[in-house]
Amino acid sequence: MSLMNASVPGYLVLGVVLLSVVGTAAATSVVVTNDGPDPITGVEGDLQASGNLTVETQTLQYEGTNVSAVNITVNNTASTSVSGNIYVAIYDDTDSLLVSKTRTGVSFPGGKTSTHNVTLSSNPYIGDVVRVEATIEETSS
Repeated sequence: MSLMNASVPGYLVLGVVLLSVVGTAAATSVVVTNDGPDPITGVEGDLQASGNLTVETQTLQYEGTNVSAVNITVNNTASTSVSGNIYVAIYDDTDSLLVSKTRTGVSFPGGKTSTHNVTLSSNPYIGDVVRVEATIEETSS
């Protein structure tokens, strides 16, 4: 019997075709994973407050490799809510101001710690950020 006259079962042909397709796909596939940006080290910061308000922490938020906002955690030691303003300034290594933002009329609940987001008007590159200042001004009690 010659090879030309022999019949090949359909499942064998289908198996060879599938193996070819899968093998080709596996050979040309590129897997891309995004584990997020590299960890960014903290920056030096100044925290100032007035009256019944104390600044507990400040953290930066990012969009890609740029700083997009600053989260300020404030503790109100008064038993009642107070109003105030949040001032944020970000500086580079030459002490030049990169961006500043003021959030006015912020309500701080009495006897509690609360976190307030200050979205920046421009987004400096994280590599340029060296110092962050956060100042809280109590305007009414």
